[in-house]
Amino acid sequence: PERFGKLSEKVITDQTHMRGMDIIEGKGSTEFGIGTALADMAKAVLMDEHRILPASTLLEGEYGQTNVHAGVPCIIGRNGIEQIIELKLTDEELLNSAIDPEMLETGESLAQVNPVMQTESVTNNKRGEMWSANASVTWQIIKGLTFKTAGTYNTTDSRTDIFYKTGSKEAYRNGEKPYGRTQMGRDVRWTNYNNLTWKQKIKKHTYDVMLGHEVSFKSSEYLLGEAMDFPFDNLGNDNLGIGATPSKVSSSYNDKLLSFFARGNYNYDNRYLLTATIRADGSTVFSQKNKWGYFPSFSAAWRVSEEAFMKDIKWLSNFKVRFGWGTVGNDRISNYLSLDLYEASKYGVGNNTVTVLTPKQLKNANLKWEGSNTVNLGVDLGFFDSRLNITADFFIKNTKDL
Repeated sequence: PERFGKLSEKVITDQTHMRGMDIIEGKGSTEFGIGTALADMAKAVLMDEHRILPASTLLEGEYGQTNVHAGVPCIIGRNGIEQIIELKLTDEELLNSAIDPEMLETGESLAQVNPVMQTESVTNNKRGEMWSANASVTWQIIKGLTFKTAGTYNTTDSRTDIFYKTGSKEAYRNGEKPYGRTQMGRDVRWTNYNNLTWKQKIKKHTYDVMLGHEVSFKSSEYLLGEAMDFPFDNLGNDNLGIGATPSKVSSSYNDKLLSFFARGNYNYDNRYLLTATIRADGSTVFSQKNKWGYFPSFSAAWRVSEEAFMKDIKWLSNFKVRFGWGTVGNDRISNYLSLDLYEASKYGVGNNTVTVLTPKQLKNANLKWEGSNTVNLGVDLGFFDSRLNITADFFIKNTKDL
């Protein structure tokens, strides 16, 4: 009908979908047939109520001039022209695509992945076992003299299997070839300490002296097997050897700490308190000449509330003044910083492959214990049978040999 306007003689078509268009006019309707490639598949009949235009068409009439974009079908009805958005891919094609096809065409990014296929195409299994034990024995040799030994043991075994099948984004970035790896690790830690303690009280004097020894061990090792360019992905991590480029990496490290320490406490009538300690720690992470560090400390306290002139002050149940000074050490650094390290590289020389060691790290021969000196002054107050307590501290900390 003429109220829909007439088709211009020039018809613009999308070359992707069609190569031409024949126009056949009838009395009750106008029939469009697409020529050449899609002639048998696509036909649209323009009825009185709605007309389907499968090509880009310029329309003129009482609705004005309207350009319908190439390859986008539309419906022409009493309310005008409405375009129908046509999907480039079917649901099945989208479900079978690992990466967004439009982004692959434009090369924008590989970030838009198919979450269903990605989940089904990636194996990421982790297993772990941890065993822990501890024990201690106390022996009172004579009255006031006690020996105690204690130890702990912890071990953790872990295994991680990762495999990227053909449908994963990782395999796509690897030239659409599957790859995987298996890593196994083991951590072991154990500690043993022994101390001998002597306690004695003579009238108002109380003595407490302790001699101690401690040794600890920590080790970690792992083995990594990896392969790429698998001809098929059915076996996954069960046979990494069939990959075209297998590799194996293993590594381990351990460190040990040996300590000796002594502590002495003196208490006079629960009013004057003195404590002194000394530690000697040796660690394998430092250079040969700096493996040992020595860390003394001292503290004193005066319980003013126990003095005779404080007995009449009932509301003040505790008043103590404290002073302390001490040094603590730190050996929490990476292993082998005090050693020269090399890394292996392989080069081809003629028909042979040679291994060359190149420097990776220069040693720090002056690496030593980090020490922190602290001076502390504090006051403890207790009111109304210690129902209300106040503690105030002032300290200065100085760290050296970082």
